[in-house]
This record gives sequence, structure tokens and C-alpha cells, in this order.
Amino acid sequence: MTISKKSMPSFAARAALTISVDVTPGNMLELYGLDSLIIVLSMGISSVIIMRLKPREILSMMS
Repeated sequence: MTISKKSMPSFAARAALTISVDVTPGNMLELYGLDSLIIVLSMGISSVIIMRLKPREILSMMS
């Protein structure tokens, strides 16, 4: 498979394809809050499963 120069975009065309991304402190706070919520929920769910077991059951699973 060969690519001819006609099918490749020129440098000027590639330079015109720029993307501007703005990250505001509000965006960072939303991301931090969502990440914190995911962490708390995952830890809570796993803790509930362990808290339902008796200590003897937990130790017998380990051995």
C-alpha cells in the first residue's frame, strides 16, 4: 500500500486543525467531587460486605 503526496494533508492544513481546551477551577472541583464520591461508595460497599461477617468466618476464609 502506498500513499501519494496528494492524499496527505499539507502542513498548513494540519496547522489549522488546532483544539483549544480550557480547564477551570470549577471543572477541577467537579472532577474531584465525582472521584471522591466513587471512592467513598466503593469503600462503603466493600466494608458492608465485611462487616456482615463474624470474625470467626473471616479468619476461616483466610486459612
